[in-house]
Amino acid sequence: MDRELFLGMDLGSTLCKAAVCDRRGGIIAEGHSLSPAGGAGPGPEEAQLSAWWRAACTAVQAAFAGRAEDRRRIRAIGVSCRYQAGIFLDTDGRAVAAPGRIPATRALPEVREVHEANGWGPHGPLACGYGPFLVGAALWLRRRHPRIHRRVRRVGALHDYIVFRLSGAWVTDYATGPGGDRWPVAPCALAGFESSAFPAPLPMDTRAGGLATGAARDLDLPAGIPVAVGAQDGACANFGAGATERGDGCVTLSTNAVVRIVTGTLVPGVFGYVVAPSGRWAWVRGIPGGGRFLDAVVAALDGCPTPATADRHAALSPHEPSSPPVRVLDLPVRDVKEIPMRVRALRRSGHAPGAIYAGAVDDIVSAVRGLVAEANATGVTARRYVLTGGLTAAPLLPKRLAEALDAPVTAEVREAAARGAARLAAMTVGQRAERIWEEHTPEGASG
Repeated sequence: MDRELFLGMDLGSTLCKAAVCDRRGGIIAEGHSLSPAGGAGPGPEEAQLSAWWRAACTAVQAAFAGRAEDRRRIRAIGVSCRYQAGIFLDTDGRAVAAPGRIPATRALPEVREVHEANGWGPHGPLACGYGPFLVGAALWLRRRHPRIHRRVRRVGALHDYIVFRLSGAWVTDYATGPGGDRWPVAPCALAGFESSAFPAPLPMDTRAGGLATGAARDLDLPAGIPVAVGAQDGACANFGAGATERGDGCVTLSTNAVVRIVTGTLVPGVFGYVVAPSGRWAWVRGIPGGGRFLDAVVAALDGCPTPATADRHAALSPHEPSSPPVRVLDLPVRDVKEIPMRVRALRRSGHAPGAIYAGAVDDIVSAVRGLVAEANATGVTARRYVLTGGLTAAPLLPKRLAEALDAPVTAEVREAAARGAARLAAMTVGQRAERIWEEHTPEGASG
């Protein structure tokens, strides 16, 4: 039993990560690969979906480098994935591409229309996870490309596609999908698809199926290994960090900066989703591109490409606070290309690199505090926070954030989403989760 291992796959906006975990959630090996660039909107081509699959496989292969014996010890696989609505597949499971793609956000008219539609239930569309964004993307396809729409047999999100490649099952979790165990009939009718076209929503710790032969070959793992449904990466981060009790706050410092505060039950009128197999709900808000913008500041200062490594962040971190403070990032930044111009202007004004970097960190901290204030305004408060994401490895941002938050920071867990996915995998084969993080991640520990 002690030799059992579990694989967590985490597909993020910047990196795809794989973590091999033991039964207590400890990472014994991990691997990374760059996520594919572009293709954020609905209707990606087969080549773009295949690029995501290859990136995920590359991360897994990197995790097992030099550890061939561990491949045969993997008992189950779990998936954590960034959100991307509008994956359209044909009868053979291949991508149905749509031209003129734009992101499926609230800026898309069809997404706004779907949000305003009736039939989402007594708590409205905000209680339905990311499902309204997917329905909006499907409506966009029906309106803009009706001939292409008629070829589609499955419509889902990137998470659903990866689980489909792994197991052959067309399923989703509650956060990625409709917020609960069924898709609402009336709004989904706008999309023009049968209900069977949408992935079946299941609890995140449910077994989706066994590892398919082709996926087993690509990953060099035994076929038939159980594959968990898994979850959207924010939900996995909370679960992987042990932030699942009412009053637990989880701040993810990664490509985007996101605050999730567990409320236990749904708070009417606010966006959120389920963050634990128990069904506990969290209030959710984010800053698009927070970490990506800070990486761009580092790149503009040291001349190296993004993503920036932790040691590059550390090299720019000042030992003393800058005086007076430097304003760098007016979040949200509309275009990352604005950042090098802003940095050059500050340098011409005589500001030192460390002061500019510290100013950008403080801008992100201020934006996160603004999100916390929004939560407080709706009656949602945190009794403690856990920090997650790649930027927890950089020294200054976690330090400044811990000083600024309204409750203590009790832990930093860098690869929380991958660990959460691995733990969900373990639960599909009967492992208990209640005390795992109490046992493995004491207060103040790093992932």
